[in-house]
Amino acid sequence: MGFFSTGQDRGGYLGIRLEDIKGDVTHSHVVWRQQQGMPKRSSPILLDGLLYLANDSGIVSCLDAATGDFHWKERLLGGTTASPVYADGLLYFFDEDGKSILLKPGKTLEVAHENGLDEGVMASPAVDGKALFLRTKTHLYRIETKNDVPGEAQ
Repeated sequence: MGFFSTGQDRGGYLGIRLEDIKGDVTHSHVVWRQQQGMPKRSSPILLDGLLYLANDSGIVSCLDAATGDFHWKERLLGGTTASPVYADGLLYFFDEDGKSILLKPGKTLEVAHENGLDEGVMASPAVDGKALFLRTKTHLYRIETKNDVPGEAQ
């Protein structure tokens, strides 16, 4: 299965079957469509059959990757441009005002931590081992977990 944004002007995602693709597959291979609450700019993250997304107005959601159905959806952030990342057992989401939320993956919404930075994050973070690199509007941060506790920075 592949997941494709329907375009930057309008948030939306398609779940498309990738086998035997030839020619126009609009009607033959599209398994699901989801328009409600989808991001225009950030990319989703796929983990264990679940698709996690944060739309431009801060609604974070979890979809079943096979069906496109919502498991949960909640406004947790402000304006969001950066794509989420998965590291050290948690999903990391950042907004343009500096708020961050760390979620435990799963079909039920569970916030592990909430943090903040002085400036907002627009660029998608990078992960290197236990280190997370964040570029805010004015700084570059390296944040690393401490004592093997996911989400607890040193």
